Amino acid sequence: MSSAKLTSVQALRGIAALMVCIFHLATHKDPSRPLLPENNPVREVAMVGPVGVFIFFVISGFILPFAMNKSKYNIGKLGAFLIKRILRLYPPYFVLLLLTTGMLIWNNYFQGILFEFKWGEFISHIFYITHILHFDWYNPIFWTLAIEFQFYIFLGLIFPIWNSEKWIARFLSVVGFIIASWYWRDDRFLISYIAPFVMGYAAYLIKLKRSKWIEALFYIATSSIVIWKYFGWHWLIASIAAVFAILFLSINFKPLQYLGKVSYSLYLVHAMFGGLAIYLLMPYFTSTWGSYLTLFIGIAFSVLISEIFFRWVEQPAMKWADKIKSR
Repeated sequence: MSSAKLTSVQALRGIAALMVCIFHLATHKDPSRPLLPENNPVREVAMVGPVGVFIFFVISGFILPFAMNKSKYNIGKLGAFLIKRILRLYPPYFVLLLLTTGMLIWNNYFQGILFEFKWGEFISHIFYITHILHFDWYNPIFWTLAIEFQFYIFLGLIFPIWNSEKWIARFLSVVGFIIASWYWRDDRFLISYIAPFVMGYAAYLIKLKRSKWIEALFYIATSSIVIWKYFGWHWLIASIAAVFAILFLSINFKPLQYLGKVSYSLYLVHAMFGGLAIYLLMPYFTSTWGSYLTLFIGIAFSVLISEIFFRWVEQPAMKWADKIKSR
């Protein structure tokens, strides 16, 4: 199966990033007032935006096994695999981490928003272990990047089993992790979020015909129970919809394809830059429709900055990652 047939994955990335973006910007709150009051219908719709995170997790559970199978991955390629992922995703994150730290220090000195810089807390961000060490994330989306990075390490180690021709090895491993996720709940670690990744992996098994349907459907069903139990219906519907789109849809809508291309950059920059635009405009647009216009401008500005960020930061990182060849 060629990557050209994975247009739904690109579109899903765009949808997920836009959902999270709209959520954070629609719920923006200044010391004086929120952008939109709690009973506002637009805000109410935007409140489902966080489920976009699980769409990203489903995508990772699908696309990484797809790429690893294509490259004939084995455990001997673990180092190259992790280096490639770090070079692909870390430089944009690190640039945003520096910008976020600078903004927090600026706000502390010039805006009166309390922030105490601590080297230990900053260094914990560099290694994605902030939450593990019980510090607070500088940016509300950073925790998801930490979970994704844990998944890269996990998948690099477990993929030879998950891609085994022996179904019993796959079954015992996958079901074991799903059971563990039911009993061990600690949101600092991947295990609490393994269910949507497993659903993406099940989509991979179906798409590439690596297993019988009954096996993959069992993984989806058991993962669905965990998601419903600990996260709720919205998160479950988003996860199932993502699996369905990957398996059965071909989404060529150009705006979504574009948003998918810049989705990582949009995911990174929207809270800072979209939030800044809203902060600057809120005093001048105080009516309900003025708030809607402010929200729209915040979203549009986020997309504009994501394009710049993609070209100047993310795209060079992608080129560096492409130079890493698996042995």
